[in-house]
Amino acid sequence: MGNLSRYFKRKINDYVFGLTSFTPPSNYYAGLLTAYNVNDDSYTEVTSGSYNGYARVQIPNNKTSFTDAENSNDATITNAQEFRFPVKEGGSDVTVTHVGYFDSITGGNLIAVAEWSKTIQTGDRPVIEIGKLSIKMVNS
Repeated sequence: MGNLSRYFKRKINDYVFGLTSFTPPSNYYAGLLTAYNVNDDSYTEVTSGSYNGYARVQIPNNKTSFTDAENSNDATITNAQEFRFPVKEGGSDVTVTHVGYFDSITGGNLIAVAEWSKTIQTGDRPVIEIGKLSIKMVNS
């Protein structure tokens, strides 16, 4: 299970209560995280030094990519498509703990985080299967 980042919760609140305008990104970018702290949204993303060939995966922001939270009792969305990362061409083994959704292909803002655990070795192509990443609107 995952949740929205503090950054994105603030954006939603400001928008809902008329403090600012907001246009969601047309694409999100999934990144593999080796550490994530829910208390302050700090994270460590996989690097090309430990995962040769690493890049975030572009995800169109639409109903093809995600399920509809309106049809969920607890406002949860899941991935409705597989997310396929590049093949790991070298480097040391990498243990991923979470997947982060960002608003940019590099850098950018963390939008949401979902738990996903996998050790990736040279020659592996990480694939996140349909329905394996869930994001829930939670009170915090």
